[in-house]
Order: sequence, then structure tokens, then C-alpha cells
Amino acid sequence: MMAYFIYLWIGGIGLLIVVSWLKELKRIPELKAMAKRRGFSLLGSALSHSVPLQGTPFEFATSTWNVIEGVSNGIRFVAFDCRVGHGKGSWRRTVIAAKSSDDVFGSTKFNRDLTVDYSGGWVLLYQPKKLSFIPAGLMPALELEAHLDSIRA
Repeated sequence: MMAYFIYLWIGGIGLLIVVSWLKELKRIPELKAMAKRRGFSLLGSALSHSVPLQGTPFEFATSTWNVIEGVSNGIRFVAFDCRVGHGKGSWRRTVIAAKSSDDVFGSTKFNRDLTVDYSGGWVLLYQPKKLSFIPAGLMPALELEAHLDSIRA
């Protein structure tokens, strides 16, 4: 009976890993299509040094990828996926940074899971790290696009 439970548990973990991997494979072409459709630049893993991350949880990000840069409703933005930390303690998030000293997103009024931070004349929108059984992870492409549409001066 115990062996059955262990096999079931390992199978469940394996299934979660496969589903997560398939979601990521689907997400990349969605991001590329959104960037092309909107006239944004998809920069790969090249995060601009002009986006300050000091004083935010992403100051010591260990990697970045899916960097998208553009202008939405007259405000320059950079959106990117990143990993903070190493190994089991690491976590991944999608971050949207807009060149403004004001909260130009307005999203936190409707979604309490999101946080806004400020750094060097930029405002950053992201979901903070929380202790939970299922980590938040990366933002779906449609949600990212909706947040970019919500940028207002």
C-alpha cells in the first residue's frame, strides 16, 4: 500500500513538471506573436542596464529571459522573466517595469496578488514571493498583454 502511494506521489510530481514545461513551450510563441503584433522588441535575455532593480527583490536576479521592450500608451516599458536565487530556494517571476515615478498600472487596485515597487524613476509590477504549495511562477502571455494595455500616464 505504501509503495502505491509513493508511485502515485512521484507520478503526480512528474505530471506537474511536464504540464509546467508544456505551458512554457506554448508561452514563448505567444510572447513573440504579441511583441510582433504590437511593434515591441523581443530582446531575448538582454535586460537593459537602464532599468534599475536596486531595492527590489530582483536586484540579485540570477537570470533573465523573454525580455520585451516597447512603448505602451506613451510610456516606455521593459517586461521580462527572471529567476531569483539558486537551487530549491529559487523562484521565477514576470516583471513589468515602466519608466515613471508614479504607479501607471492601476492593476493592484483590482488584483491584490500584485505588488508595485519603485526604483530609480521606474515602477515595477510583479507578484511577490509567497509561501504556498503551488508557486506563482510566470505571468501568462495574455495577462502580460492586459497589464501592458493598462499602462496609463
